[in-house]
Amino acid sequence: MTIDTTAQKFSKTFHELWPWRSVIFAAFAGWLLDASAQTLLIFVLPNIIVDLHCTMASMGTVLFAQAIGRMAGSIGGGWISDRFGRKPAFLGSVILIGLFTGLTGLAQNVTQLIVLQFIFGLGFGSAWTASATLLMETVPETIRDRASALMMLGYEFGYLASAGFQALLLSIIGWRLLFWSGIFPLFLGFFIYFHTKESPKWQKRPHIPSKTSHTKPKKQFFLNNLLPASLFATETQGAAWQAVLVMASIAFSKAAILNFYPSILKTDHGWNATDLFWPVSVYCIGSILGKIISGFNTGRKGMMPIFLICLFITALISFPYFLATSFWIILVASFVVGLAASGVFAIIPAYLSLRFPATQRGSGMGWSNAAGAIGQGFASKFVPFVSLFAGTLSMGALYTTLFGLIFAIFFVLFRPTLPKD
Repeated sequence: MTIDTTAQKFSKTFHELWPWRSVIFAAFAGWLLDASAQTLLIFVLPNIIVDLHCTMASMGTVLFAQAIGRMAGSIGGGWISDRFGRKPAFLGSVILIGLFTGLTGLAQNVTQLIVLQFIFGLGFGSAWTASATLLMETVPETIRDRASALMMLGYEFGYLASAGFQALLLSIIGWRLLFWSGIFPLFLGFFIYFHTKESPKWQKRPHIPSKTSHTKPKKQFFLNNLLPASLFATETQGAAWQAVLVMASIAFSKAAILNFYPSILKTDHGWNATDLFWPVSVYCIGSILGKIISGFNTGRKGMMPIFLICLFITALISFPYFLATSFWIILVASFVVGLAASGVFAIIPAYLSLRFPATQRGSGMGWSNAAGAIGQGFASKFVPFVSLFAGTLSMGALYTTLFGLIFAIFFVLFRPTLPKD
């Protein structure tokens, strides 16, 4: 491929994406700010343990509470976005995230931390569901894979931002003031309100009378409104359940890879906050490249090959990633983990949106994201538990990662019938 051909393709892609810049930026920025607030917690776990006189197991409970909040937020946010619009659900979510990130810095004990992170998780889960649905329904189908990749790049920039903040400021201002910086999502709310339009597909939906929910029994209301009907419809349930199970297994392994890694480097290798910045930085660089490569090649290669390549590479590189002691091997492994384990997430919004019809897409993607939150939550409890038998935190994380990847590969290989819209 010549330089001129590459430049032409880049120019074509740029001009295809430019008309949708506002919604792409909103989704990207939302994911960036959400990720920076979420990942900040995993950087300061050892500091919180010392300050609150608790254990790593209790921090696993905090992460589990956040995951339960994400699950509830994903489900509730999906229903709200289907009922009242993608934009209001997205706007309310980023406000909730900003408020409770800042309040986390005021926690005086583990119980308060659990409550605050649970509510933070409500906003986090709802924000992803609403923004991903809004983006996938706004941009043309021909550029959804690339728009999806650009949105998901926000996580790496947010992760890198939190790594930089803690490297520069943790030893100076402490972990509490770092959480106060998480109020920035509140400013994104102004952009969403004034510069982001509602999903055209949601605006064209059939009208649902507001009294419907009051005339049906509670059980029927739950099944018809909170649960996407495609989970039980004979012709679409295979695709819907695949979305839920793939998301749960991939998120389970991703949590094992990320959630305890800063603690592993600090406790097993004696690294400080500044040392942590380097593997996180190369991980984020690998993630950015991986998501660009995955998202921009899906149209030519297909989603299944991209999934399988990323998952197999992640399984292989997990061994040096968790077990190496050399600084340079850890850096290389971190880069490749970012390339593969995060690269696969570039196509997740597009992958999920294809598995639910338009009338149930918000709740369907919400339940899928909820399954991912549950997967992450179980991984947060599973890693410390397995570590008791494996001997070290790094071995517990390795076994948990491989366990999740095996199931992810199995579910990806399934070929269901997809909805027509």
